Amino acid sequence: MKNIDKLCHLHIHDAIGKRNHLPLFNGEIDIHKVLELARKRKCTSVIETKTVAGLKQSVGELKKRGYV
Repeated sequence: MKNIDKLCHLHIHDAIGKRNHLPLFNGEIDIHKVLELARKRKCTSVIETKTVAGLKQSVGELKKRGYV
């Protein structure tokens, strides 16, 4: 957080333990907090998932929750 003023791009994914790149909102990471940080900092973002289906699910959840 000491370099927060330099933050301009995020790679966003969810995870449970060592299982990462899960569809958003399916793991332990506070995705809402990450997205609010990105919004506040006006960051560009990339959603990282392992599958196309996971990406589609993530985008659907973002739309459902009003982020898109």
